[in-house]
Amino acid sequence: MRKPAFLFLAALLPLAWTSCSSALNDRMDALELRMTAIEAYVEKINDNTTAANELYRSTCLISSYTELSDGSGYELLLSNGKVLTITFGESMESYAPVIGIDEYGNWIISTDGGQTFEDIDGTSDPDAVDGYSPLIRVDQYGFWTISVDGGVTYTRILGSDGKPISATDGKAAGGGSYSFFSSVEYDESAGELVITMLNSDVLRIPVKKGSSIEVSYYNEYAYVYAGREEEFPVVMTGVDDAFFEVPDGWAARLETNKLVIIPPTDGEAGDYQIKLYAVTTDGDITPYTFTFKYDPTLHFFDDFDGDDIDYRYWKRYTRGSVASQWDIYSWGEEDVAYVQDGYLTLLAVESDDASHNGYSAGAITQRQVFSFPTPFRIDVSARFTEMATGVWFAIWATPTAGYMYGEVDIMEKANFGTLFEQTTHNPYTLALNDQSKLDQPQVKSGNCIAGEFNTYSVEVTDEAVTFYLNGSETFSYENLPHYETDAIYDTLLDVEVSGLGMTQKEAYLNYWTYTTYEYQILLDIAIGGSYPGTSVVDSELPGQFDVDWVKVTKL
Repeated sequence: MRKPAFLFLAALLPLAWTSCSSALNDRMDALELRMTAIEAYVEKINDNTTAANELYRSTCLISSYTELSDGSGYELLLSNGKVLTITFGESMESYAPVIGIDEYGNWIISTDGGQTFEDIDGTSDPDAVDGYSPLIRVDQYGFWTISVDGGVTYTRILGSDGKPISATDGKAAGGGSYSFFSSVEYDESAGELVITMLNSDVLRIPVKKGSSIEVSYYNEYAYVYAGREEEFPVVMTGVDDAFFEVPDGWAARLETNKLVIIPPTDGEAGDYQIKLYAVTTDGDITPYTFTFKYDPTLHFFDDFDGDDIDYRYWKRYTRGSVASQWDIYSWGEEDVAYVQDGYLTLLAVESDDASHNGYSAGAITQRQVFSFPTPFRIDVSARFTEMATGVWFAIWATPTAGYMYGEVDIMEKANFGTLFEQTTHNPYTLALNDQSKLDQPQVKSGNCIAGEFNTYSVEVTDEAVTFYLNGSETFSYENLPHYETDAIYDTLLDVEVSGLGMTQKEAYLNYWTYTTYEYQILLDIAIGGSYPGTSVVDSELPGQFDVDWVKVTKL
């Protein structure tokens, strides 16, 4: 083992805290991913080795020098403005890796405090025009590492026993007994690395974080849909560029404020992974893996597994300027319409707010947010968790042009019990407003399973509007043609129906509007009105309506 004839450097606090992710695929394994950096100390040791290189090559002069207070060496001010700390002697009290240059001009390293030195494999000649000075840092597991290619790659420094050496506890991976730091801990709340030296000095160093990408509406997985780009809002820090690894037929891009996923228009249903590699402003790469659920037959699916509604598809409903019976107490408030424990919860409660007239009720809607075309099937899993006299539950969908053009009430229920109704409306049913004049029933009653989640469904096609409960058909409102030659036509009025914008005769011929417009869903709980048919009993409140999931399927 040679000893340096020229000089060697104490690697005092050469830290750069790093992190690797097991999510990288094989071709990325060679890249180390730095998650945080303690730059002041990285610069100190790495600038010093560079200065040693320059000093050896005689490309700069020593402007001045100051003896270290402990007499172990000197602090040199070079003519290029850099400061170099050199330590003389055959051993050092600080048993960190020591970089030096021997009498033959080779870079050397000591892992036993300067007692013995080994050549640093792969390093360039210090007096070469091109080449790099060795760089030292600590990896995410607390082991000393070294780079001989300017920081592109790092390898662990091995002790005499051939095992990596820890900077945090002063021990090699399989033994060893030298020490440098008393302890190294990360204070997450303060965002600082706390280093306790052997002499009990404590250094608190702010940690610079690497890249981060926070994705909204993603909770272990997310749904994407064939035929449209799915946008996920993001908040990014430290990201300079990005590239993706995607399944065949998929595409993705990362914009300033959103992650855009583009699934195939026609693919196999299943779970798919997309890998995003974020290039940090420091030139490192941080991997992120996302799982997306894909089914080409879906328009939309929401299982309410987040901590709030998905504002890409829903908004809290606020009563209109002329409130109707069902929405008079809907104020668009989060405390009566919220997502928690995997459910959407809608409440009907008493309110102390003077402007609320005594009550508040929850509702969410897709109106002016999202819509889907016909034909379709809607399935909703819901439970009447708390019932009360005067409380009204509803799951319904309406055309974008308005309820009169084909509203479907997938489930309406009031008060206690298991009895509910399924109903449909169109210009014809609204204009006549008399079941005896209709050529088929527009409403059907049924009984759900008390105290449990039931699945309420509807299919809207050009042939019929068909309702279901727990997968079994309950009734169907069919597309029965209407003509001016029908006997009932001459009995209808030719005067405009109030609020409908057409006469009874026009409405009779406009009997099937279900496939004219796209649809939107509304989920709500209401208080009072004529549908419950009774006054509200305040002592029985609150009413609670829980929705587990909503699915819209293409037909």
